[in-house]
Amino acid sequence: METRLDRGCAKSAYSYKLGSNYSPYILSQKEVNANGWHNILWTHTGVVSEINGCNMMFVVKNSETEIEIITPE
Repeated sequence: METRLDRGCAKSAYSYKLGSNYSPYILSQKEVNANGWHNILWTHTGVVSEINGCNMMFVVKNSETEIEIITPE
């Protein structure tokens, strides 16, 4: 998990899908690739926001008969 850099910050274009928003993680992505990882899981104020430029989902087993699929807002 990247803790040195922030992909978005207050008063930035973080809430919008713009190419310029992805430049802060280029160095971090190179570092994780060099260590055998494929993606970076980004959080924002303690909430999962995205995995690089990819969509993601979590599959949670709530009970023996119920499975829930969760996606970030």
